[in-house]
Amino acid sequence: MNSQDLQELGINIFDIRDFVDLNFIKEYKESVINARKWLDKKSKHCNNGDRRSDIKFVKYFEKLIGKDYSHLKKENDYQLDYNFVSDCFNYIGENNIKKLPDGGVPKNSSPLSTLSIMSDVLYTIGTESKWTKLYYDMTRIINDKIIDLNFPGVRQGPAHFNVMMKYSYLAVHSDVMGDGSSDFVNGIHIRPLTIMNYPNVNRTLKDGSLYRYFIPTDYNGKNAKSLDWDFFHKKKEILQYKVVYEGDWTNEFIKNGYNYYDILPDYKTVLVMDNEINDGVFGNIPHMVTKNNSENTRYGVYVQTNHEGFYESV
Repeated sequence: MNSQDLQELGINIFDIRDFVDLNFIKEYKESVINARKWLDKKSKHCNNGDRRSDIKFVKYFEKLIGKDYSHLKKENDYQLDYNFVSDCFNYIGENNIKKLPDGGVPKNSSPLSTLSIMSDVLYTIGTESKWTKLYYDMTRIINDKIIDLNFPGVRQGPAHFNVMMKYSYLAVHSDVMGDGSSDFVNGIHIRPLTIMNYPNVNRTLKDGSLYRYFIPTDYNGKNAKSLDWDFFHKKKEILQYKVVYEGDWTNEFIKNGYNYYDILPDYKTVLVMDNEINDGVFGNIPHMVTKNNSENTRYGVYVQTNHEGFYESV
């Protein structure tokens, strides 16, 4: 699929080599390597920030793994931490589990897409390490160049790291929220773009942890607003609550008229999701992160954005 067709869906893939010179890239790669050393130590002590999982979800994995995680309880729900998430993925990966036993996690509890560390503890603003600060400062320079040339009037906001250890994955999901009305304040979109940067080096397709998205085969570059996403919404419970890893998910999408596309999470790649184009069609697109087959943690940086002057207008 060509880049223009992807852009109509809100998917924009950039190569930093088109925006900065070789000396900058060399220094940037060094900053990635040094930042990763700090992140590898710090991430093992992080939790899932202000995100919560319900009791049934945690109790299911307690029974499956045979461990007690009552220390994670916060009033009426649980705050997942690195050890819980790592234990779950290690159990699933080492036992080669394809579908969760006993019908999957209980219905009406947290879906498998909750089983991740999108750590608010590892915010990139005010980080404790000079290396992560240097990485973030250089990343902002790259992102600003991309924004100024392609999305004028948009500004970067706060960002946080997503931590994906060995065997981990992010279950298939979409970013749509309700009827979309909560995305706007006074007619202005609260997050016109979501930017993904990847502080990873030397990863290959075999290493996994690929950003995978699914597009209906009848998409022709001109019908973004009228695409049918009913299959995903009908199958969501099965895909998000029972099925482990990308094989069964991908096959289900292919059988139901979708193609899939992968993005390698490399430091030279910047993924920009346009949340406004074609009535916010990107929010409907099912996507996931495939299993991390590598011993090395795969990091992602989620950067929020806002329109220039947004906070002055609300």
